[in-house]
Amino acid sequence: MTWTKAQQILVHQAAKAAGWNAEQRYVAMLHAGCPKGAKSRPSATHPNNGNDAFERVMELAEAMAAGSSEGSKVSPPRNYPSWSHAARRSLDRRRDLARQIAAEAVKRLPDVFAEFPDGERLADEPARDSLLRFAVRHVTKGDSIDLCPIKPESLDQCDTGQLYRVIEMLKAWVGRELLKRGYTPESFEIPASVRRRLAS
Repeated sequence: MTWTKAQQILVHQAAKAAGWNAEQRYVAMLHAGCPKGAKSRPSATHPNNGNDAFERVMELAEAMAAGSSEGSKVSPPRNYPSWSHAARRSLDRRRDLARQIAAEAVKRLPDVFAEFPDGERLADEPARDSLLRFAVRHVTKGDSIDLCPIKPESLDQCDTGQLYRVIEMLKAWVGRELLKRGYTPESFEIPASVRRRLAS
């Protein structure tokens, strides 16, 4: 779904309030999960920008503007005092989904997701937590130090953009491994891009 004209304007206004230049705005949009377009850069007009990504960009800009000495503010969303308050409503649900995907991976494919190279097998919950820690570290290793001064080690330390990317990575990785073995996921939908790659 493409952002509306009003959303595109709000993103540019929020970026200005945060003190971002164009390159910093691109980094923030990538962090929020916006897809790359022309010249491998995200764009406010990209047809696959969703409302969730819009909210994540606005939340990041709001946090940066709050720390700015210029006193600029990002307009809050309707029905919430701030973008961070609006984002919190979905954090627990998203963390639960990430845990469900990891738990399904460990339960259905223990040889892939719960076994060490030496053949030792972890119990379900430690294996799930180990998989989630790996996903968090993998997804956040290249994050901008300006946007994320602290590198998260767990789901609870991830911001909304990082959590979104962890979930998408798990869907793609676990989904691919399940599909290869003829299984259908129970806790999530496999991304269409993964299905296309495996079908070709």
